[in-house]
Amino acid sequence: MSTLRPGFRIRPARFSDSIVMSKVYVDAISHDAFILDSLFPERLTQPEEFALRLKRFFWRRWWTPGWEVDVLVDERQTASVEDKESNKDQDNNKQIDADNKKQNNEGVVVGFAWWKRPASDLSFRERWLTPFAWFAPVMRLAIYITSLIRPTRAIPSAATHPLFRKIEALEEVHLTPSRPWFYLSLLAVSSSLQGTGLGSTLLRHGLDRIDAKADSTGIDTTPTEATNTPPDSDSKSKRASSHKNKTKTKNEAVSDSSSSQQSKASGSACYLVALKGLEPYYHRFGFTQVGRANTGELSAWEGGAFMVREP
Repeated sequence: MSTLRPGFRIRPARFSDSIVMSKVYVDAISHDAFILDSLFPERLTQPEEFALRLKRFFWRRWWTPGWEVDVLVDERQTASVEDKESNKDQDNNKQIDADNKKQNNEGVVVGFAWWKRPASDLSFRERWLTPFAWFAPVMRLAIYITSLIRPTRAIPSAATHPLFRKIEALEEVHLTPSRPWFYLSLLAVSSSLQGTGLGSTLLRHGLDRIDAKADSTGIDTTPTEATNTPPDSDSKSKRASSHKNKTKTKNEAVSDSSSSQQSKASGSACYLVALKGLEPYYHRFGFTQVGRANTGELSAWEGGAFMVREP
């Protein structure tokens, strides 16, 4: 089980956290500027447009069933709205602090992990009989209408950016269709706290939860040839490749050879696309590289390892 350092806690995110999360996201992945500029080319020349488009990206994802996010909160920090007004020229972390304290008195959001659950993990009640299920379509429509009133570039998706198309192709090749897969889409911790073990605790928290869910429900994570898991509604993955072609491609893929340091994966299967230089980090949690997303139009990107963690 994951153990947090004193002064920090992990909780489920609230919609009101989304603006602060978007700022943490930019701060956290600033070391991998290539992919950030590729997704949001206007971020330096049109900062207001970039901020609005990123917020809409987060909002739409928030109101899409199947996505869930944990936030890491620093309870030691006590920035106020007044601090925000008097320190507008301070660094990005202090801006994050001020915005978050405007929402509540519970500390500052300094990191988050955003997971996509497999379609088979959503119950009938979650799909149709909860307040979220009722309000989500309305909120997505509202986001769409506001984008017509105040247009920006299209929100990054498989239809608008090669990264998401490459992820779809890798999903089809490397993910066993009959097995439910969890997707770690984003793991972000403020740059000032990176290297302190907090990101690892946040990641372990999510892995423990999905593994416990598999154990408690008795989900059979052994692949079969009987049925296909429904596709991810956000990425619209088809995952229709045969097991034979998948095995062939896996044999041709690059994988990390230092498996002696790899922790044993148990419970649910999951996957991710790593940023630059993070392959060894994820390998410690049982993830193995099976392919690359940095090909073709993204060949200049130093990140892009497609990594899976199987029971």
